[in-house]
Amino acid sequence: MEKQIKSSISTLETAHKKVKETLAEFPEIVAQLDAQFTKQVNFLKVKVGLAQPEAEVGGIGKVTTLRGQKIEDVVKDKPATPSEQKVNLKEIKEKAADNEAEELKRQVDALEPLFLKIENDKLIDEHPDLVLRGVAKRAGLPVTEDTPEKIDSKYVQSIKDAIVAKQKLKDKE
Repeated sequence: MEKQIKSSISTLETAHKKVKETLAEFPEIVAQLDAQFTKQVNFLKVKVGLAQPEAEVGGIGKVTTLRGQKIEDVVKDKPATPSEQKVNLKEIKEKAADNEAEELKRQVDALEPLFLKIENDKLIDEHPDLVLRGVAKRAGLPVTEDTPEKIDSKYVQSIKDAIVAKQKLKDKE
């Protein structure tokens, strides 16, 4: 049995090299296959008693690479401890505000082309005021966060009228 296992180890190692060469331009695939080949070879080496100080039960060896690179090369600097990290609250708040602005823009972008097709009451019920104000602003209406004070069906209709007028103006050009 030992002879067959050693032969299998040799076959796996040869196949491993060939697969790495063939798939060299796909490092993520190579990294996964590399781990699997290494695991199987180590498992077989443990079975026949070959010296594998890094091998553990089940054939899993010590992790020394990450996505095809040595761990030492990937992690060049020691990670900062929490006391060494400086938290920039202003930067965090700015990022959060940017994310909220992007989300609002995305919602306005999604609603704007459908705005004329949706009933006024449904628009009011299903979309936040801020999104409706965003569509109104794009339609050319003077709008702020609190003007108009309340968005009602009459105001939604004025947004639709402004969109139609803007489209007609664009068509003339």
